[in-house]
Amino acid sequence: MASNKSKTNIMFSHVYCVGLRIWNNLMKREFLNRGKKDGVLTLKQLNRVQLRFYSDVCTSGKKLNQEISGLKSKMMRSFASVVSTEVKQSAKIINEDLKNVRKTLNDVADAKEREANAMLLRLGEGLDDKDRVTKMIAKLTDDTVNGKNILKVFRLGKRGKGVVRPILIKFDDVKSKEYFFTNLYKLRSLNDDFAHVKLIHDLTVDQRKKLKRILDDAKARETNCKEGFLYRVRGEVGRWKIVKFPVKKESN
Repeated sequence: MASNKSKTNIMFSHVYCVGLRIWNNLMKREFLNRGKKDGVLTLKQLNRVQLRFYSDVCTSGKKLNQEISGLKSKMMRSFASVVSTEVKQSAKIINEDLKNVRKTLNDVADAKEREANAMLLRLGEGLDDKDRVTKMIAKLTDDTVNGKNILKVFRLGKRGKGVVRPILIKFDDVKSKEYFFTNLYKLRSLNDDFAHVKLIHDLTVDQRKKLKRILDDAKARETNCKEGFLYRVRGEVGRWKIVKFPVKKESN
């Protein structure tokens, strides 16, 4: 605002500040409404304009503060919601991981407990199972594995008419069991009681499923093989693999 000898001239500039823009608009309006006669604003009018300016600025500032507070509140709620969702998802993932770890540990412990066991199938029911099995093992291994190495021999399942239950054999260690398995080819030399028996490993549920998948795969390969190869499953428990053998040609 500038002044000369006879009157006060009001100069308005284009500004971008909210407060100054309010002041600018008020001054324009007051000048047009109050000072049309000579284009002069009295000190009283100028003070009134100034008071209205401060009032409008305060009102605008209050609205701005309310909008900022509302925005902050929304942001805090959104942030809290995001954090809550992330925490729930993380907790769910951790619980699933713990379940998987627990299952893995249980499977390992179960497999470890079974590794020195063997299952005897198709041996007719009798009252002297332990004695018959112990003598059979001692004979096959030339008494290298005998009653001292056999901890338990018992049938699995309930007795039933016409049912031949499998027999679980618990050895004192894996070496005794493995030595017994290396001599299974001698079974045919024993009496008729053991002529049709079958020895298998005592597998966990997961191990049985895995072995079945591998056996099915070997069977499918052999069926689809045009060269006539044989496919057999070999390897230690849990480390099975499919081995291909050429078919033996019959000599003329």
